[in-house]
Amino acid sequence: MSLVVTIGAAALAGGVAILTVIDPVHSAWGLAWIGFLLVGTMILWRLPENRIGWLLLAVGAGFDLTVVQQWFAHSSFGPGPVAVEVGLSLLQVLTWLALIALVAVFPDGRSTTRLQVVITRALVGVAVVVVAASLVGTGSMDSGRPNPLAIGRLSGLTDWLMNGPGFMIVPLLLIASLVSVVQRWTASRGVARLQFRWLIWAVSLSIAAIVILFTSDFSGFAAVLGVLALNAIPVAIGIAVTRYHLYDIDRIISRTTSYGIVTGLLVATYLTVIGLATSLFGKASSLSVAAATLTAAALARPLLRRVQDSVDRRFNRARYDAMHTVDAFGTRLGHQVDPDHVGEDLLAVVTTTLQPDQVTLWVREAT
Repeated sequence: MSLVVTIGAAALAGGVAILTVIDPVHSAWGLAWIGFLLVGTMILWRLPENRIGWLLLAVGAGFDLTVVQQWFAHSSFGPGPVAVEVGLSLLQVLTWLALIALVAVFPDGRSTTRLQVVITRALVGVAVVVVAASLVGTGSMDSGRPNPLAIGRLSGLTDWLMNGPGFMIVPLLLIASLVSVVQRWTASRGVARLQFRWLIWAVSLSIAAIVILFTSDFSGFAAVLGVLALNAIPVAIGIAVTRYHLYDIDRIISRTTSYGIVTGLLVATYLTVIGLATSLFGKASSLSVAAATLTAAALARPLLRRVQDSVDRRFNRARYDAMHTVDAFGTRLGHQVDPDHVGEDLLAVVTTTLQPDQVTLWVREAT
């Protein structure tokens, strides 16, 4: 299951990235939700039943699938089957509700306060109403086609629910979820308090980003900042993971971050070499392509070591310290000849890196 989720998330993230290059005007906002996909996938890889992971994945996948569908509907390939368009139109609204649920039940995925219980029950009720209103609403879909399931006699009610005052329940639920976070933050202590502090900062930044997106007509430098800021929520959860051990997947995030940075640097190196060769010789020859490939390949392993070391030092400190403790022990071992000192040093290293309850060193007597 984890493998299927990972492959699907990677394919969707790659598809959105490609669409952003092809049609940035209509598809760039999909980049705002890739962080939800990546962090959710990493959590589910380690803990497949974790609710926070599923909510992160639902938010990222929901919005990015909507981006793909909207691009397809307006492309020369579209608009595609009407049933798919209806389903993805429903998904877009439900994804907003999933985002509210993610904020409401952080950090453990459970509703433990009265306000949380009220919010989660209201979200279920709103989801049912939204699905029904969207199915029979008379509004046109992204492709401009009329809704094949529309009921004209209910147009006034559905417009009031989906486009009028009735839809104000969604931002009200978001505000209630923020109040719930603040309420639990003030009652928390220690690590939990730090986790809530990060999430409050992220949600505040994301609300500002949403306002920027809608007031800038999804264009210009303000929209770019808004798109980037929307990833603040998964970033905050990632920080809670790596710094405060909320889900104990430091190693996974460390590796993912390292390989992502290295991949970006190698691609930049490859394109730089190709660009220089093109500017010097007028076109990218097979020789310049080979040179760029060999340069990237030669840099891959040393670059990965340096980046991994830097990322571990920042986000996976326990592994970084343990690795350097073992390396230092190996260096000392080459110069130490006293068995008693070696044994004491070995016990100290094992205690520091593995932190066992007790340690016993058995040395076979010389025969």
